[in-house]
Parts: sequence; structure tokens; C-alpha cells
Amino acid sequence: MKSTYLIILLTFWQLTFAQSANFHLISKQIENGEPGMALKTLDSLKKESFSGNQLANFLHLRARAYSKLNNADLAYRDFLSARQKFREIDSIDKAMDITLQIVKLISLQEQNKNDYQKYLDEYLAYAKTSRDPRKILIGHVEQASVLIDYEEADKKEKPKAEKSLHHFWKAIWLNKTIKDDKLEAKINNNIAVLYSEVLQNYDSSLYYLDRDYEKLLRIGDQTGMIYNLINQAATYYALGNHQKAITLLHQAERSDSKEFEQKIKAIIYYNLYDNYEQIADHKNALKYLRLSNDVENQINESDQNIAISDMQTKYRAKEKELENLSLKNKLNTNKMFMMIFVGLLFVSLLIGVLGYKNIARKRRIAEQDRLIEKQKLEKTLKEQELHQIDLMLESQEKERQQIANEIHDNLGSILVTLKLNYQSLKRDNNNPESRQIFEKNDELIDEAYQKVRDISHLKNLGVIGTHGLIAAVNTMAEKMSVINKLKFNVFPFGFQNRLENSLEVTLFRIIQELSANIIKHAKATEASIYLTQHYSEGINIIIEDNGRGFDPEVLDDKPGIGLKNLQKKIEQLGGDFTIDSVPGNGTTIIINIPIHDNSSNSRGSSSADRRHPALP
Repeated sequence: MKSTYLIILLTFWQLTFAQSANFHLISKQIENGEPGMALKTLDSLKKESFSGNQLANFLHLRARAYSKLNNADLAYRDFLSARQKFREIDSIDKAMDITLQIVKLISLQEQNKNDYQKYLDEYLAYAKTSRDPRKILIGHVEQASVLIDYEEADKKEKPKAEKSLHHFWKAIWLNKTIKDDKLEAKINNNIAVLYSEVLQNYDSSLYYLDRDYEKLLRIGDQTGMIYNLINQAATYYALGNHQKAITLLHQAERSDSKEFEQKIKAIIYYNLYDNYEQIADHKNALKYLRLSNDVENQINESDQNIAISDMQTKYRAKEKELENLSLKNKLNTNKMFMMIFVGLLFVSLLIGVLGYKNIARKRRIAEQDRLIEKQKLEKTLKEQELHQIDLMLESQEKERQQIANEIHDNLGSILVTLKLNYQSLKRDNNNPESRQIFEKNDELIDEAYQKVRDISHLKNLGVIGTHGLIAAVNTMAEKMSVINKLKFNVFPFGFQNRLENSLEVTLFRIIQELSANIIKHAKATEASIYLTQHYSEGINIIIEDNGRGFDPEVLDDKPGIGLKNLQKKIEQLGGDFTIDSVPGNGTTIIINIPIHDNSSNSRGSSSADRRHPALP
């Protein structure tokens, strides 16, 4: 009897191991660009004997295969079924991973658009609860992508685009901790699409595409490089440089990538046709229009074959179901006993697993409670530290004003009186030599008085004066520039209206401190200050130089406000502070400070998707 039990138990584990090996093989087939072969392998499996977890994995693999074959409807159906199965067995992490895959699938098709925000909101709530930086980052990227509305390209105000940029900056900041090259490349690519297709800032688009291509080349992401080349070509198309666009598209055409091969070819051929048509090369335009149509026909034919195959699969499944019903009527007592034993064994294992999960869940809840208490303490300490920084900055500003007032009110009046006395003595003295001495002293008094006036005007420097932040930064840049040694450039955008005075003072002091750091430490020959006001929604400041750079993780304590205190001050304003620097390659500092927050839950699309695709 014991030997019978051992044989049954061994058979059960052999079946489980065999199914796991099959699933691993099928996953490799999908990743290696063989989704058709993966579907055939899945069709050969005996689904009737699957456990709940095995059935969920089966549906997930089939959805991935359909997605690779661009059959969005069948992929969507199986993703939903797999998601439900994982929820039923309490595998929430897997269910949420599939939720994100559903979001990506919907973003690439026209059907089910109304469900996009529902699934995205569900994933964002899960990501925040998990406190996992990677999940939160992915949520920001997806939220930024849904806000890319191509219809805003023709509008003066583009609130969705500005909100999308805000989420991308958050993602970039989070990736400083995660350091995922593939995620960074995807973010750069999608920012470039936003700048080109919606904001129509083609220089910024090419800047991010260049950074993206270098990263993709280093990590060997062939598919990402193809998307990048297509997007570069689309940007040059918009700039009217069709020959450059054609060169980039041919480079993409020669690349070797199995993922989405037919879809990518269709995009490349259509864009080649469009560019050749623009330069009146009708022969090549006709050639690539035919190739584009051929590939589109192949894709449509493939979709039809998959639909027919799916119907045949359902028919065979019905036949097998009838056969199984017939076989079940012929089962003998020993097989009935085996099934009962296996069922009891499975229930025992399930109870053990659920008990273990329950214990693990209680441990996670206790750990989360400890983390919440720790975060509350850290928040209190941070607020105290920020209050001290405010007091320090306020004290420095008052001290500047007191010194300037003292010089203007006291020393200035003394110099004026002294000048009047000298002029009186000069009128009473007719000695030529003495008159020369008086005139020389008179000039020195004038020079000293002018310097006193200049110093006293510091209390109204830039933002406190009548001309505002941009004029103050321009004046500062002009004074800090040294001919043939260091050139400061200022590039403002927006700022039709003045900001609140205290905010202008704070922003000017921050820019002044960072510019002084460039002079003292960077050994740069050129520095640029970009100031952008996004339709009263927020302020973006980028300060970059071509100096020697540094390691942001090793910040030495410096006199004055210091980079760390600047960062905390900006965080107090609700903004974020990003340092992008590598020793030997200059430094870029990005500051984002929101003014007020608007949100949008819709997502536009247009024919621009075909010319300039964002990475899924």
C-alpha cells in the first residue's frame, strides 16, 4: 500500500515538473521571436489536467504570443483571463504585472481605449502601496505616455504635454536610484517624441534621441535602436531635411530585430515612401509604397490565419472534451482512488501554502507599520531642517539689505558732504598746482561715491527691482562672463507675467549660487541657463556647463548655501532637483518647481503615431 502511495506521489510531481519545463521552453520561443511556434507548443499541451496556477501561466503565455503576432483582440482576451486566474489564487503581484501589460497593449491599438485609464489607475494605486521605486517609476512613465496628446500640437496652450513632462522628470529622478539603462532609454525616447510631435521643439527632441541612442548602443538593445532611428528620421522630416531622414531609415532597415519585425518594416517602408515623395524621387517613392502595402497585407493575412487557427483550436478542444466525458464513464475503481488521493494531497499542499502565505502577509503588515513610523520620524526631522534653512536664507537676505541701507544712508551722505566741501575749497584757491590736486581728489570722491551707490543697489538687485527675474539673471550672466574664458548664455521661455516676489528672490539666489559654483569649481568655458515657465503650471530651470564635472554621490561640504541645502529648499517648494554629472563630461542641473497642478485623464492619437512611434 505504501509503495502505491509513493508511485502516485512521484507521478504527480513528474507531471508538475514537465509542465514547468514546457512553459519555460514556450517563454523562450516568444522571447526569441518565434510566437507562432510557441502557439503550436501551447496547443499540444493537455490543459484538462492543469492546476489553477498552471492554467493562469498557460493563458499568460498565449496572450504574450498573440501580442507578438500583433493580434491585439486575442491577446487582450487571454490577458484578462490570466489576470483573473492569478487573482483567484491570490497571486496579486503577477496579476498587477499583467495589468501593466494590458495597459501597454491598449496603448498600441484603437480598441478598448476607454479601459486604458481604469487599468492604469489600478496599477498606480498598487505601485504606491508597494513602495517599490521601480513600480512607481513605471507608473509615472505610463501616466506620462497617456498624457501625450498629438492634437495639442496645433494649440497654443498644451497642458497635457506639460503634465506629461512633469511625470517624465519624476521617472528620471527615480531612475537615479534604480539605474536601469533600458528604462532610461525608453524615457529619453518618449520625451523626444513629446518634444517633436507635440511641443515641436525639434532641437530638444534630437538632444534626447542622441542620448537615447548612445545608451541603447551600449546595452545592445537592437529593437530600441530601431525605434530611435525611426524617431530621428521623423524629427528630420519635420525639419525638412529629408535626405538625412532617408539615411536614418535605411540604417533602421538594415538592422536585425525579430520583435515586431513586420510592424517595424511597415513603418520604415511607409516613411521612406513619404520622404522620397517629398524630394520628388518618384521611382523610389513608388518602390517603398509597394513594399509598405505588401507588408501590411502580410500582417492582415497573418491575423486571419491566427483567427482561423484559434477557431480550429476551440473545435478540437470541444472534441477532446467529448472524448474525456466518454473516457470518464469507463474509469475503474483504482483510477478513482488515485484521483481522490491526488486531490487530498493537493488540498493538503494548498492548505500548507495558504498558511505560509498568511504568516508571510502578517509579517509584511508588521514591517509596513514599522516603516510608516520611521517615515513619520524622518518627515518631522526633515521639516525641522527645512525650517532652519529658511531662517538662514531669510537672515542672509536681511543682512544684505541692512548693509546696503547702512552704506547708502550713512557713508553715501558723508561722501556727498565731503565732495561739497572740496568744491568750496577749490573755488577759494587760485593756486594752479593746488587746483590740480583738488581736481584729482574730486575725481576720487566721485569714483568712491559711485561704488557706494552700486553696493547699495544690491538690496534691489534683479528680482527685487522693477524688471523681474529674467532681467536679473541676464544682468548676472553678463557680469559673470569673462571674455575668452567663460561665457554665460541665458535662454528664457514663457514668463509673460511676473512671479510672486519672494519666489523670484529665492529662484534668483539659487541660480546665483549655482552659477558661482561653476566659476569656482567647474573650470568651464561655457555655461547655459534655461528658464521655462509652462503656462503658469510650473517652472523648469536647467543649468549646464562643459566643465570637468564631478561624482554627484560624493558631495563635499562647501561654504555658503551648498548643493544639499539648495536641494532641500527646492523640495520644500514642492519641486525636484536633479544632478547629472560625470567626471570629465560637464554638469547638468535640472530644477522643476510646480506652481499649481492640473490633471487629465484622456489620451489623444493621430496619424503622427505612424511616423513617430513612442516606445511601448
